Amino acid sequence: MTTNLIGSDVAFPIVITDTGDMALVQGNELIKQSLQIILTTQTGTRFFLGEFGANTEKILANPNDTVAQTVLNTMLREAIKTWETRVEVLKIEFATPTIDTLRATVHYKILKTNLVDVINLEWRR
Repeated sequence: MTTNLIGSDVAFPIVITDTGDMALVQGNELIKQSLQIILTTQTGTRFFLGEFGANTEKILANPNDTVAQTVLNTMLREAIKTWETRVEVLKIEFATPTIDTLRATVHYKILKTNLVDVINLEWRR
């Protein structure tokens, strides 16, 4: 039922099945795929859609501190609000396991189903 509410699309990266068709992703996995693409795409890298993405590389060049996390929190929230309107961000948590690593856990709710899930991201310098 949730698949019908959310939809389906081609899996990314593209995978060809044994029958020669492109693999599809559906439901919550489609949302996760969309968020992963949005939050890891640098603004200006899409030829026909230059504004697409989260532009996180700019902030990751700065020291790995609470200021960077606050700015990154805003960047991630704005990117999701702009490009993935099927979800609401509930909270974003950060961890810095090393001085060169920053992890973000984005907690979100799918609006049509009220399903709550997370996506984990990691950046290294």
